[in-house]
Amino acid sequence: MNTLLTIGNNNTALTLPDGSRHAIALGIETLCAQQLRRMPPGDYEWETAIMTVEDAIAPMRALLPPQSTLHISGSGLQTLADADGLLTREAAEQAFQRISRYGNDAAVPQDLPAYARLLLVREWLHHMGFASAYLD
Repeated sequence: MNTLLTIGNNNTALTLPDGSRHAIALGIETLCAQQLRRMPPGDYEWETAIMTVEDAIAPMRALLPPQSTLHISGSGLQTLADADGLLTREAAEQAFQRISRYGNDAAVPQDLPAYARLLLVREWLHHMGFASAYLD
């Protein structure tokens, strides 16, 4: 039973195991234009970006079936995943801590869209109860 999160430039889509599709009004370009405007982002930018992502994804929590496997398309973060394409919540959190505290992580492209993707993946794993996700 697979759940698919498709990260796009202007919006993000959630496809549930039953085939239903749900739009999330948050995309990478929007997140960069509104919150993550300078490289590296400052503390205030990170905090407002985190709140924006949390607010956008929160309504999806009630839709998620228990015990589904998460696949994420459009993350661009395959360098953080293991050989099978699996990214753990802990690995996403560690990479996020490095970019938010120190401004970079060798495994994450050094640009705002990559940082926004990592933030979205991190928040999804953290708040939606997934311990890991396969990056497609």
